Amino acid sequence: MAHSVNRARAGRRRWWAHGLRSLSLTDVAKRAGLTRGALLNYFDDLDSLLVEAHRAGTERYCDLRDEAVAAQSSYAAKLRTAIDAGLRAVPTTP
Repeated sequence: MAHSVNRARAGRRRWWAHGLRSLSLTDVAKRAGLTRGALLNYFDDLDSLLVEAHRAGTERYCDLRDEAVAAQSSYAAKLRTAIDAGLRAVPTTP
């Protein structure tokens, strides 16, 4: 699974730098240090790579938010932390 996440990150970084319409599986493979054929061992196509990148990013966000909320002692602080995490959810870097 770690390999899939790393390859998905390469796709996300490429998309962030050049936009989704210009994204190609070949570009992602190059960024991940793989051939296009090797990347196809992990993903059926570019769409499945993008779905995995989205899933991994969402999972990472939720895990970080949950840890921050759990560290709070009062319900008010937990709610404030969860809301703040959502407001900061728009990334500025890949």
